[in-house]
Amino acid sequence: MSVRVWLGFPGRWLATLGRRERHMVLGGGLLVAAVLIESFVVSPALEWLEGRRLFVEGRAETLAQMQRSAVEVVRLRAVGAGQAALGKESRPDESLLSLADRIAKEQGLGAALRRVEPEGEGRVRLWFEKVSFEGLMIWLEGMASRHGARVENITLDREETPGQVRARVGLAWPERSGAARGAGR
Repeated sequence: MSVRVWLGFPGRWLATLGRRERHMVLGGGLLVAAVLIESFVVSPALEWLEGRRLFVEGRAETLAQMQRSAVEVVRLRAVGAGQAALGKESRPDESLLSLADRIAKEQGLGAALRRVEPEGEGRVRLWFEKVSFEGLMIWLEGMASRHGARVENITLDREETPGQVRARVGLAWPERSGAARGAGR
């Protein structure tokens, strides 16, 4: 059968129908065509567009968060540099080893401090046992913010007593100021 026969068949068949029936068949055909177009073309396209819109919104929110974080990083760097400068001038003759030991004892961590060893120029390692986690964090924050030392590494292990830890802490002067602090003593 040729294509012309297939195309001609619906036309001949419609011609055999009455006027009202022909309108109903054509209307039903248009309705079926509209439903198929909606189901297979329009809906998938709208879903894809909505997905793209949500993706762009998510990326815009991530960008905004990164920009807020960048401003905060710049602010904290400026504050940290100022605090490190204060720390350098507070006691320029004191080594990091003696400063860390002295401040730990002043803050009540002396009983938990087991060992303090120098680790090269401007670096020190401290071992604590059964130390209050909160007290240790306060001490570390003070060493960084008031004295300009930075934490190079820290290892914490839980002790049996709640709230207490065993800790190894590595501190260092910032690279640019190690010689100025007399850290090698």
